[in-house]
Amino acid sequence: MNNFRDYKEVLKEHYPINFLKRAYLGMLAKKTVKRVKARENYRFMRTETFSIIRDVFMQIGKTLKQNGSITDERDVLYLELDELMYSKENELNKIILERKKNYIAYSQMDRTNRYMYVQGKYSPVHESDATLSKDKLKGIGCCSGFVEGEVVILDETTDLDQDFNGKILVAYFFQPGWIGLFNQAIGIVSERGNLLSHTAIICRELNLPSIVGAKGLMKTLKSGQLIKMDGATGIINLNTEKDV
Repeated sequence: MNNFRDYKEVLKEHYPINFLKRAYLGMLAKKTVKRVKARENYRFMRTETFSIIRDVFMQIGKTLKQNGSITDERDVLYLELDELMYSKENELNKIILERKKNYIAYSQMDRTNRYMYVQGKYSPVHESDATLSKDKLKGIGCCSGFVEGEVVILDETTDLDQDFNGKILVAYFFQPGWIGLFNQAIGIVSERGNLLSHTAIICRELNLPSIVGAKGLMKTLKSGQLIKMDGATGIINLNTEKDV
């Protein structure tokens, strides 16, 4: 069951007697919500457009596979529009193989997600896994709601045509083209991201309980595992005894 909290309830809870302060903070919150919504609506529409373009590319991929131009319809995502329009058919697989090789090399690199500008230079920020205990993880709660469900890990190999209804979708980060899956899920959890990332914005638009920035998530969870997540506090309770 989802339990969404309104900012008015939070203010009333923290300032039950101080009516003036509650009214002042309520006015600020109302203006903030209005402006954040305007910003997030723009990003939401931009992400939705990206999803439509991805669907167009996937249809092109199906056609190219049927024609024998590529071996896997998803390989079309390794190609640029100009390459699809002007490259010879026998060149496409060569380009794809080179891109796949580069992608694998990049994915195996030790990458830093954040940098801090200190004394005239950028220094990497090394973040430790946000583990509260052996059965709890901590991320950034970005849309409130308490849900329990089965995990589905999303990556580049996931079959996106499967049924995700009633599942909690988990990923290192959510690609913009995956927005069409959000309306099936009961919760979203990402290892990367912050309150202003596209994942957080979309989830707030959809009132979908979500947590981002949960470090160590992908090496802890697996598909089929049951978890409980609190989109307000960012706490993820692991239930390893019910793994499938």
